[in-house]
Amino acid sequence: MVSKIKEVVFSSGMLFIVCAIGLLYVAITNDERQLKQARERQEIVCPSFLSIARSARDTLIVMRNEPLCNSYVLDNLQ
Repeated sequence: MVSKIKEVVFSSGMLFIVCAIGLLYVAITNDERQLKQARERQEIVCPSFLSIARSARDTLIVMRNEPLCNSYVLDNLQ
């Protein structure tokens, strides 16, 4: 009876550890995927916003609409 309880506790513990590792892996890969998507979006969208932003007023409108491109527009607006 005691060995059966030990087996159940051990199995439950192992299952918990495997699930925790799996959830951690999913969280890490999700963060990496979101960063990659943000970088790709910035590389694609921001140059087009920069070409739209010809006046100071237009630049402010673009920056307000797409916060991801703030630094890109400011760095490349010359």
